[in-house]
Amino acid sequence: MFHSFYLQVKSDCDSILKKLEVRWPLNCSELPESNVKEQLCMAPRGNQLPSHGLSTHTPPDVEEAVTRQRVSFTEVAGITPKQHTPSTSCPDQYVRYENRSCTNLCDPACKDCVPKCQHVFYTQKHKNFAYTWMAIWASLCIASTLFTILTFCIDPRRFRYPTRPVIFMAFCYLIYALSYFIPLFIPREKIICKSDVQGDLMVVNGMESTLCVIIFLVQYYFGIASHVWWLILTFTWYLAASRKWVLEAINSIACYFHLFAWAVPAVLTVVILVTGRVDSNELTGMCYVGNHDKWSLLIYIIIPTSFLCLVGEILMLAGFVSVLRIRTNLKTHVDDASVRKLEKLMAKIGVFAIFYTVPTVCVLGSNIHEFINMDTWRCMSSLTSTLVGSIPTVEIHILKISMSLIVGVFIAMWVLNSKTLQTCERKCSRKSNNSRLLHQSQYNNKASYVIAKQTDCNGYVKHYKFPASHHVISASHKHYSKGPDALLSVNL
Repeated sequence: MFHSFYLQVKSDCDSILKKLEVRWPLNCSELPESNVKEQLCMAPRGNQLPSHGLSTHTPPDVEEAVTRQRVSFTEVAGITPKQHTPSTSCPDQYVRYENRSCTNLCDPACKDCVPKCQHVFYTQKHKNFAYTWMAIWASLCIASTLFTILTFCIDPRRFRYPTRPVIFMAFCYLIYALSYFIPLFIPREKIICKSDVQGDLMVVNGMESTLCVIIFLVQYYFGIASHVWWLILTFTWYLAASRKWVLEAINSIACYFHLFAWAVPAVLTVVILVTGRVDSNELTGMCYVGNHDKWSLLIYIIIPTSFLCLVGEILMLAGFVSVLRIRTNLKTHVDDASVRKLEKLMAKIGVFAIFYTVPTVCVLGSNIHEFINMDTWRCMSSLTSTLVGSIPTVEIHILKISMSLIVGVFIAMWVLNSKTLQTCERKCSRKSNNSRLLHQSQYNNKASYVIAKQTDCNGYVKHYKFPASHHVISASHKHYSKGPDALLSVNL
């Protein structure tokens, strides 16, 4: 009877133990079918198991056997076992939320226990390393994006469509990277923790902390906006390469690009705030969405990012196929200089596409890994009272931090060339010569002429003389380029 009872209990618990990767702690294969000489702590009445009350006395040999067979939790995820707590209370690192009854954190549907503001998932050592790692990559991203934006401000004509969305991507990554410095200067407890009668708790609803909401707004809004501008970059590339749109036609719909790029992230951000999906990240000390709720992570992070990245890649490949055809035609009808310029544009956009796609896929992979294992990590954290090692795989989350910022670092590849140096030299020369361009009108008895005097970067003065009637060019005589000219006119 006892042996059959043991097999029934083992069968009921086996599925849960396998999920937690914990081996069965006892070996009771030699249990007797009846209580021989009262060696066991349970005494059946006839052929029935007792409906209540176990013996208060445990024989020493039985207690010793159980102790020897107990599973070593320190060998599983580097944690130590906690003491038994009543089923009506949350684990030691959690507190009851809204006085509801569900406290079993191994049940994915149970969300009633909120983690305390302490080391629940990560050790202090890993948190300190994460802060240093964030500071390094955020600094590189800020320097790169600032350089790109300043170069654009000096000479905006260099960045016309289809390459202008790169500048707005740089702006998004600049603001996104700046938010990483907030937890470096403000104590993390003021960002991701809230005061409660039960103690300091981690924020699971961002509306409970103003700093938490601010960090979420900056990170999520500009993070999604950068992906939308990537989609617009590939769309304008597709229009110019495959649909043979001229630059003036693309510029005419630029306002719709801005409406789409800034409105879509705004709508998603408002929905998250209204539904209260903002939560805290223990490792980084910041707030985002999907740190404690796997379905929020799927709906608001994984699906939008995957969609924008995938559609952008399709448009990029379609544009490259068309450009390869254009390149073949140019080799037979146009000079080699035009072919080289087109190849240079293809190479630059292609390399940037790789530098965007690879980090984005890495971040997506990290988010999917978190989505799959979030419930397991939560359950494992409830089985320990003292955290010896971080429960999640820290290396994957550290990689996620760097990959989310490295695209901003690579944006500088658009402006790191000799033309940028020439632009800076011209800008300095213009400041030193305040009278660089002086227009003087001279009239004689036969015709009216305009004489333009221009001082170049080397200090030489050049004079130009042309009829005044040619000084103003009517807007109706604009030249609209066609097909390959739209790509060849891009100033690299």
